[in-house]
Amino acid sequence: MPAKHPTEPAVLNGSRRFFYLAAGYLLFAIGAVGAVLPVLPTTVFWIAAAACFANSSPAMYRRILNCPKVGPAIGDYADGGIVRRRSKYMALAGMSTGVVAVMLVPISAAAMGAALAGIAIGAIYVITRPERR
Repeated sequence: MPAKHPTEPAVLNGSRRFFYLAAGYLLFAIGAVGAVLPVLPTTVFWIAAAACFANSSPAMYRRILNCPKVGPAIGDYADGGIVRRRSKYMALAGMSTGVVAVMLVPISAAAMGAALAGIAIGAIYVITRPERR
């Protein structure tokens, strides 16, 4: 059995635990769909799922962290907000693709502006994350 992750908090009880557990499974499922569809990211949804499972299901939390493809990135982020350089490049490439897609879709100027502003905020956040401890 893998060791407890250093940032793994105590598990909640009652309805809050149920809420976090349900949200964790929903976010995990969305991330799993993203693993096969290039439209959705996997890691961001599994980071959120891991945060939910940290409060509700230590077994699922460890299972996500032990996933060979995304587990190390999720663990780095959980431990200190660390986003490795290669992950930053991939995230920014995906965001660039999103910018192109938004600009090609016939939507209102307000919707386009909101989408592009959201992508820009996400890009700034990713760029400003530390790359190592």
